[in-house]
Formats: sequence, C-alpha cells, structure tokens
Amino acid sequence: MTDLSGSSDQDLIARGLAGDHSASSQLVSRYDRLAFNLALQIVGHREDALDIVQTSFTKAFSHLPTLTDRERFGSWFLRIVRNAALDWVAARAHRQGHLSLETDQLADHPGALLAMEQREERDQVRQAVATLSEEHQQVLLLRYAEGLDYSTMSKRLGIKVTTVRSRLYEARLVLKTRLDRYQQGGRR
Repeated sequence: MTDLSGSSDQDLIARGLAGDHSASSQLVSRYDRLAFNLALQIVGHREDALDIVQTSFTKAFSHLPTLTDRERFGSWFLRIVRNAALDWVAARAHRQGHLSLETDQLADHPGALLAMEQREERDQVRQAVATLSEEHQQVLLLRYAEGLDYSTMSKRLGIKVTTVRSRLYEARLVLKTRLDRYQQGGRR
C-alpha cells in the first residue's frame, strides 16, 4: 500500500478520479476532523454533525469532476460542510418552531434555568461563528477545535504564518463584537 499522506489534494483528487480508492480515503482522513468540528460548531450535536460530514463528503466526491480549481479542495469542501450545517439548523428551527418554557416550571427545577442559560450561550456562540467568513471560521476551528499551532495552521491552509495571525486576530474581534451584540439583546 502506498503512503499518500504527503500527496497534495490535487494529486489525491486526480488519483481518486482515476479509481484509486486509497487516494479518496486519504482525502477523507485529511479533512474529516476539520469538517466534523465545523459542523459540530454550527449544529451543536455530535450525531447530526457526523451525518452532515458524511453527506458532505458524498456530495463533494460526486461533484469532484466539475471542480476546476483542485488546489482549493479544502476550502471548497468546507464550504459544502458549512452550507449543509446551516441548512440543517434552518430546517431544525423550522421544524421546532419557537420552544418556550414557563417561568413557573423553571422555578420547580433550579438547575434547569442554569442549564438553559448555558445552552443559550453555546447557541449564541455557534450562531455568531456561523456568521463569520469562511476564512475566519477556518482559523478559529483550527486553533481552538483542533488545537493547532500557527505554523501547522499555515501549512494546512497554504498561507503565511503572519496571515494566520492576522486572520485569527480579526476573527476574534468580529466574534467578540457579535457576541456583545447578542448579550445586549440585538442580533448582528
């Protein structure tokens, strides 16, 4: 079995399209964790995130022959994941409508109010992250979900370390601003 871990995305795509299943598997291995973390960040549920990633890989591989800039597979694929996750959130909101709890019910369960507040805060963070640009989402996920250092992030994204730092700084500022607005009761 050939070690393909050092192969470029472009090479893996070409080999995968030629029928090399190990090349396709290498692409999955390369992006599954990042895709999962992105989906989980948006939808907040492990099982749903796994379903979204699986569906996204299926969609991506079925559209690989039409991908013109194969060097940008990673960002293209993560856009598919992001869109699928946002579609899932929209569909869930539509299905559930507005869920309300009566204050009297919460008073009977002291931990329920705290749990609800924590869930609301997590949802606000997820919503705020989902509104960030793809570039900002990528650096936040690589840094905080995957715990990568700047150098590794630079290599993964194919950009300079200074660009990684700049994007991360910008992402934090935008995220802070949006979270402040959520806490003040406004949106955007």
